[in-house]
Amino acid sequence: MDWPAIHVPTLTLAMVGGFGLMVLQIALSGWCSLPRRETLSWIGVCAALLASAALFALRRQLPEWLLVLASNAILGLGLLAMVWTVLQLLDIAPRWRVVVGAFVLYAAVVLLSLGLPQSKRIALTTAAAASFLLPLVVTVLRRGWGVGSALRSIGLALVALELVLCWRALDALMFPQDYQNLAGQLFAPLGQGLSMLLLMLAVLGVGFGYVLAAHERAHKELHRLATRDPLTGCRNRRRLDQIMSAELARLHRGGSVLSFMLIDLDDFKALNDQLGHGVGDAALRHVVKLLRQRLRTTDKLARMGGEEFGVVLPSTDAAGALQVAAQVRRALHEQPLPLPDGSTRKLTASIGIVTLPSGTQANRHAVYEAADKAMYEAKRGGKDGARASGWMDL
Repeated sequence: MDWPAIHVPTLTLAMVGGFGLMVLQIALSGWCSLPRRETLSWIGVCAALLASAALFALRRQLPEWLLVLASNAILGLGLLAMVWTVLQLLDIAPRWRVVVGAFVLYAAVVLLSLGLPQSKRIALTTAAAASFLLPLVVTVLRRGWGVGSALRSIGLALVALELVLCWRALDALMFPQDYQNLAGQLFAPLGQGLSMLLLMLAVLGVGFGYVLAAHERAHKELHRLATRDPLTGCRNRRRLDQIMSAELARLHRGGSVLSFMLIDLDDFKALNDQLGHGVGDAALRHVVKLLRQRLRTTDKLARMGGEEFGVVLPSTDAAGALQVAAQVRRALHEQPLPLPDGSTRKLTASIGIVTLPSGTQANRHAVYEAADKAMYEAKRGGKDGARASGWMDL
């Protein structure tokens, strides 16, 4: 049975056009919205693959030895750039000795294959490319699979690329007659032409997955900047407002009791004036560290501004919230702030607590105000204390 052949000029046009469109798509979609380094990195990968496809289109005009060296060199550089950019995306520092050593080995295989028949040369260089990419495939599947859907798509596309490379190498060994005189062919046998087409599609899949992953990471970074306090790393006031609104709506629908705790560091201005703002910043980070060690995973900590912190305590009554406040104050006593000169400074806090039973209808501003009043009662009572405001005060 005669298998259908693939028209080589059409295949070449598809490869050049596909890689060209990928360069254009990445440039247009990523130039303004993605970090410049990531955009340039993948444009470099696409440019190398585009140049390799263009060389294939010029195969009739170039000497065979020059075509082999140039196309494999450009393809190798494209694969090297792919490894570097994907590792960047995973925030993995490349082990340059290993990567460069593997690339040198790949280049040596290409040079040694020049004296072999065309089919064996294609099989050897393709197998070398698959071997060069294999550690990257394993790394993406192991480190990126649980990070996000876009990185999973890159992993699957790399697996497809690896499988097609292996298939092409095996096909060249099993059907050497299909890989002879490629420069003069107008129609390529199905195995050869289909493997080239699938290679292009797999690379395009990696490229589009890279763009999606880069956009996904940029979106996560914007979300982090919008919802996190840059100094302490905990939630900011904006995120706390969102959480409180959601918890109060749940409470109104019949959810379990809810407590809110407002923590204000005592004499923080004096600390800044005496020891400097650097020590003040360290004190805020120290307090956040202590709070995180004593709060449940369901509790929500946020910096409300200055030296004030808010803590949402779901399913916690007034007695439970006062117990948490006591643990926080005890931790501040037992673990003073280390100072640059080797000494320590004990920190204290005044804490106001509001507790709301199931079915309560209240807005977050009223809760904040009640907690603020309770906190100032603790200040007037001598500081370093906690006061609870009954929900009736709302």
